[in-house]
Amino acid sequence: MNNIRCILIFMLLLSACDFTDRPALCPYNIRLEYWYAGYPDENLLPLRVNNLQEFLYDSNGNLIRRLNLTGDSLYGYTDELKPGKYKIVAWGNWNDNDIVCNISDYEYYDKSSLIANINGKPFSANTPRLYYAEAELDVREKANMVKRIYVSHCHANLHITVAWRIPKPDLNGKLRMKMRGIPSIYGFRKGYEIDAPNEAGPHIIPFIEEKEINHETSASLNFNDEVVGEFVTYRFTNNTHQMWSLWCDDRIVVKELDLQRYFNRITDMDYNVEQEFHLLIIIEKDQIIVTEISGQDWEEGGIIG
Repeated sequence: MNNIRCILIFMLLLSACDFTDRPALCPYNIRLEYWYAGYPDENLLPLRVNNLQEFLYDSNGNLIRRLNLTGDSLYGYTDELKPGKYKIVAWGNWNDNDIVCNISDYEYYDKSSLIANINGKPFSANTPRLYYAEAELDVREKANMVKRIYVSHCHANLHITVAWRIPKPDLNGKLRMKMRGIPSIYGFRKGYEIDAPNEAGPHIIPFIEEKEINHETSASLNFNDEVVGEFVTYRFTNNTHQMWSLWCDDRIVVKELDLQRYFNRITDMDYNVEQEFHLLIIIEKDQIIVTEISGQDWEEGGIIG
């Protein structure tokens, strides 16, 4: 029995990996750990994403490998890489079958981009709840390394509730909310990243290009006789004019409101970690009041359709 115990202990020692400057007795030389940015005490990434599409590029920006990470591998994995410099790009909640957005030219880091599609329609549907990570690796000869990669919140999630303090218009029909002026392309050109540090470590938001797209989402009446809808889009920036409107069939019910005035007052839209908002739009006789749930009011002397 003692001999068996000695053999087991010896086998465990041989299989252990020492991530220090010394060579390790293990079949890998790097351990990658993915962590959702913004929460230093607990990794909430598996609660946010169901897959990570990881692209590994060499020092010349050429794709050398792509992995689909799911389950336990969302937390990270071990690998054996040749000495050299690499770049990693990872997208959460995106896959090849997505019809709303696609990654173009991902074989080359400098050319790749994520583009929202309208598929021949004037308005795009909601995008996936996207998450993004990027990191550089410098793998040394005869050395092991541990690399934590922080995953950023890479979409805007906007709930809107519309309430009337005047007689409500006829809403018997298909209710829709529309929003113009939303960014539609994420690029990855070096030098344009936003490196936004927070208490859980630095994370990177991809470069947001100026090309815009229009979004449309279904809406409905809730039990309080209010109209509710939800948008999931690419991230907003300080320059984004979220031109929102409410429609019933082909009839406009509330004409366009520029929500930029509200968002730019409450936070820096270029650097905030999470873009999740719930706005309450109150229709009064002579004005429209926009407020975030538990937030401050913003009055807009807009025109009611």
